[in-house]
This record gives sequence, structure tokens and C-alpha cells, in this order.
Amino acid sequence: MSQTPNNPADREIRFIHDHEGVRCDLHLHSTFSDGTQNPHKIIELARRRGIHPTLTDHNEIRGSSIIVNTPDLVVLPAIEVATWERLEFILYFREFGELEDFFVRHLEKHRIPRRYAVTTLSMQELFEALTEYQAVVSLPHPFAPAWKNIEADPERKELLLGSSIWPRISYVEGHNDSLTVGSNRNGMDFARQQGKPALAVSDSHHPRSLGNSTVVFPGVKTRDDLWTALRARVQPEVHSREAELISRLRDVMNFARKHTALYALPWLQKRWMLPYNREDSNRSAK
Repeated sequence: MSQTPNNPADREIRFIHDHEGVRCDLHLHSTFSDGTQNPHKIIELARRRGIHPTLTDHNEIRGSSIIVNTPDLVVLPAIEVATWERLEFILYFREFGELEDFFVRHLEKHRIPRRYAVTTLSMQELFEALTEYQAVVSLPHPFAPAWKNIEADPERKELLLGSSIWPRISYVEGHNDSLTVGSNRNGMDFARQQGKPALAVSDSHHPRSLGNSTVVFPGVKTRDDLWTALRARVQPEVHSREAELISRLRDVMNFARKHTALYALPWLQKRWMLPYNREDSNRSAK
């Protein structure tokens, strides 16, 4: 089995396929939302580090259309969907066409010019729309700061846990590199208490953190394997490590810069709200 350097940023060897399965980072962002790396750069870095990066841009699918067409990577079409209640959900699909259909029919019209991570789509509307699809749903960063924390609004938490929504959620992010040790401990405890399998993810917005935390599903070697494991709610092997302080600070600074720019700059808002074009997406994926 290949040995990996201590610093993920220094990995130069390929250990994409080993006897355990593949190492998957199931939550990260590109320049199509609030990340700093375009999908092609993410692919390059992932190959160098032996990581399979499933791209989950905020309310946007153009980047996913590029990464899912990379033959040597075990990744799924995915998106991080924001709701009006200001909770987010990550959706994994088997085929890009399903993600595209969901985005065009149910999400695009709910996007907001000044917000990457808020839409006018309610949680109830989201999960009603998902009855048409076989998407696997994960609850990201449940104990993030401020409004993303599930404890921030008791009524919202009751809507999440006390309705038909909760059984549709397959996974909880127990470890997210952008959070503190305490928040991640709470996330793992919450997943256990709720009987949900836990994921470890980088939530990378910056190249240094890509693949810092990953999961390995035993025996998974292909995209179909990965999809089957997620659908079966298999608990993966978790490879988590606390992000370096400098990495976390970079992500915070990038978050503030990108979100402030979108809020303040009309030309950026116009670009963010460009209508999705299936043909343009198909061309970019080739």
C-alpha cells in the first residue's frame, strides 16, 4: 500500500486505487461559487494528492459538469443547496443529467443575486422536489457558527428533525475541516445520537485544504460502487485531521472576500445569475 506524506499539500504520488477503496472528498467548492480554484485546477491537484473530489458548489452545477467527466476520478454529480430557512443540504446524484434536471426545474429560479448560500427555496419545497429523484442527501456542518448551526433556531430544528424531512437525510457531516475541534466533536456525537452515518470532508475553498479530510468506502473502486455505497448508507472509514490554523484563516478570509464582493458588485451579481445553458455546459465538459 502506498505511503502518503504527512502534509496533504505535498502529496505527489498516486494512490487513487488501493485495496481499501478510494479516498473521497465529498464536499468542496470551485470558482463557480465561492472557491478559489477552477475545476481544472482541482482535478490537477486531486490527481497529485490521490484524492477523488466530488464538487459541491453552492446552488451551481457548471463546475460539477466538468469534474464528473474526468474518467480516472471516482466522483458523483453533486451540489450544496441552500434553503430559505438558511440551512444547507448536499445532494449527490448518480448521473449528471439528474442533477441538471433538478437544477433547471427546481432550483435555478430560486437563486438570489447577492447571495451564494441563500435561496428562496424552502426546506419543504426542496424535499418535495426530491421525491422525483434518487438523490442521496447529507447534512453539512451541523454545528457551524451563527445561522448555519442547527441549534440557532429551535423552530427550524424542529422542522428539520420532527418532520418527514429527517428520514430522507442519509448522512451527517461529523467532521468538516472548516470547523473547530469542538464543533466537529458535536457533529460526530450528533450523528451517533441520530443513528446516521458520519462523513469527514474538507469543505475546501482553497487548494491547501483539498483532501485534508476524506472517507474510504470499503471496496469502492468505481462511480457505481460509490453510488451504491451512499444509497445503502454505508458508514465509511473516516480519515480526518484538524486543519492547520493558516488554512482555516485562509478559508475564512476567502469566504469574506468572495461573499462581500458578490454582495457589493453588480457586474459579479450579473455573472452569478447568468442563466444556465445546457449546451454551454456540455461543451465545457468535453
